[in-house]
Amino acid sequence: MSEKRLEELFARYYEQLATAEETAELMELVRKAPPEKLAALIVRHGEALEHLAPVTNADEAEGMLQAILGAEAHGRELPPYVDRGMEAQHATPLRNRRWWRVAAAAIILGTMASSAFWLLRNRETAVPATVDQVATADISPAREKAVLLLDDSSAIGLDTLANGTTQQQGGAFTHTNGQLVYNATGNSGAPVYNTIATGKGNYYKLVLSDGTRVWLNAASLLRFPVVFSNTERLVEVKGEAYFEVVKDAARPFRVKLANESMVEVLGTHFNINAYAENAATRTTLLEGAVKVTRGAHTRLLKPGQQAVAGAAGITLENGPDLGQVMAWKNGYFWFENSQVRDIMAEAARWYDVDVRYEGNITEEGFSGKFSREAPLSRLLQILELNGIHVMVNGKTITIQQ
Repeated sequence: MSEKRLEELFARYYEQLATAEETAELMELVRKAPPEKLAALIVRHGEALEHLAPVTNADEAEGMLQAILGAEAHGRELPPYVDRGMEAQHATPLRNRRWWRVAAAAIILGTMASSAFWLLRNRETAVPATVDQVATADISPAREKAVLLLDDSSAIGLDTLANGTTQQQGGAFTHTNGQLVYNATGNSGAPVYNTIATGKGNYYKLVLSDGTRVWLNAASLLRFPVVFSNTERLVEVKGEAYFEVVKDAARPFRVKLANESMVEVLGTHFNINAYAENAATRTTLLEGAVKVTRGAHTRLLKPGQQAVAGAAGITLENGPDLGQVMAWKNGYFWFENSQVRDIMAEAARWYDVDVRYEGNITEEGFSGKFSREAPLSRLLQILELNGIHVMVNGKTITIQQ
């Protein structure tokens, strides 16, 4: 592979001067190059392209990269991507060097099938020209699995239930297509409770007896009555869950959280992040209306608002990025100015690993997107590319700096 030719072709494509033949040649070189060598090449030579007009924002940079890789994967001709007439309208320029780091990061993650995105430092720093190998045996992402704890304290591994399995305990539920669906009918005696726990490395979804749909993230727990009463619908959550609540004006839907917060709704779509290690719980409203209460503090939310409930009370945040909030449910990580410890906390839950730290770990922020379907080694490689050294010993990950 000619490194000089590869650099020339990248530059011509970036300047929108590449012919169809040159574009095809570029894709062939990208396809044949070993990911590690290609990443190191791009990082090493990317700064030589500083004279080119800058990419103007992160979205444009990612769009260009995904166009290159997506078009390569689908064998179609590439359209131009930088609108020169709009460059002056963007307030936050992004230097070419950062775009090339994005490209290197995505390529080393194996994004030819668009299974991963990008991750980069939020400030310009030197990037090592080589990437350490972080694992010989890879760790797979979370899978659809959970444990169902019945009212009599017995436990059922839901991944062991055959499709169509129906059980009765104060109400009926059916295991179908990888989820539990509860019936609306049951006995009229004392309420019977079930609990679903996903644990690290697992996720699950279910339908409650009123038709409300719930998605549970990794290391999360939902406790709920098999059949709701005639007066209220009360559930308990630890970890993270997304709800699509069926409207029922006569029976408010309430979610009790471990920090004594309460979320009350009539019918709405919302996300709750209430992991025990976090200082505050976050309730984000996508549709409808909810009321968040903690002690004497109460806040009413409108769509597009987020309530942060902590020891000091409840604060209301307007305009949180809903794409970022819902990224976990939609199949990817989304980091915005996140520290390494925050990134690895999410990774630990999703991949079921233990994380240790040695040295003075940077508090710099990282931003980017990463597919939750990718193996852990790809995320660790991207950290290496950004100067964070990683050691893997079985399911223990050591971060060094």
